[in-house]
Amino acid sequence: MAKPHGMEAFRRRMACPAAHRLRRAASRVASASESRRVRAKGGTNHPRGGAMKRQRVRWIVPVIILTAAYVTRNWTLPLAAAWLDVGQRPQPAEYVVVLGGDVNTRPLVAAALVRAGLARVALVSHVALSPDAPPRLFPPEEELASRILTLRGVPPERIRRLGRDNRTTYDEARALAEFLRDAPPGRVLIPTSAFHTRRTRWILRRTLGDKADAICMVSIPPDTFRMESWWHSEEGFRTVIGENLKVAFYLVRYGGPVVPAGITVAVAVALGLWILRRRRKAAGSRLPCDGQSGSRRGGPAERHGVVYLGLPGCGPAGSSGDSSSDAASSSPGNPR
Repeated sequence: MAKPHGMEAFRRRMACPAAHRLRRAASRVASASESRRVRAKGGTNHPRGGAMKRQRVRWIVPVIILTAAYVTRNWTLPLAAAWLDVGQRPQPAEYVVVLGGDVNTRPLVAAALVRAGLARVALVSHVALSPDAPPRLFPPEEELASRILTLRGVPPERIRRLGRDNRTTYDEARALAEFLRDAPPGRVLIPTSAFHTRRTRWILRRTLGDKADAICMVSIPPDTFRMESWWHSEEGFRTVIGENLKVAFYLVRYGGPVVPAGITVAVAVALGLWILRRRRKAAGSRLPCDGQSGSRRGGPAERHGVVYLGLPGCGPAGSSGDSSSDAASSSPGNPR
């Protein structure tokens, strides 16, 4: 039956107002029931059903992640640095590679490995100079590294240049792959910072293919913070968070098993730690590196030639050790 309109509907309402009110109440109940049914079903036909559900999930997931990260921080924070370190005990090898970016420690460790008989040839990365860099006050990095190796007892004929104009770890990995293509086979030692070993090993495996089995990563402990309590110092906080983000960037840039959930967790934890750090600084509770300075374990030659590696006869050798330490200290570098 057609629904009455206009004057006819008005006459009916005036003739029986009680029946009109009853029909309006029944219509409201039916509309409310239909709305609840659509929202419970999770459909998107209703203007508020699916959107409200997605909005709740969008807020709940970050809150759960941040809460879990804060509650378990004493257990999870050390893991954020520990998983970056995939170093192994040095094994006898044919080559040792001096990567660019840290002339203060890597040449010293490479020299210690050669002097201990664990490596025969030192490969020094040729680092590219930035075109807009200011005039240099020191020799090029590869020249300085070669000089340190010589002063630490490595014969010049056993020092070779690796690649040309390397800018990143990926460039150095490609240069090493090209070198090993024509060189005699043998194990390769890669001494680098402990937090830099995972990213270096990953890119070497992708670049070298089957020859990556001959790679042995050698961890160098950082000088300015402790890996197990990295969040207690500004340098450790910046280094560990930055290296985790670099690993994620390498996975995206050079291809790899990127897990969106893992990246979300890393970003959420980084954001939470950044907020925590800002609050600590605002409260004036900035903590030093476990109450110790970066030079707590002696000079770099002693730290990386004797104490850490445990290699006999790798400590300072008269004036040559002093000269190499001074030369290394004159040109600071950072792992790339």
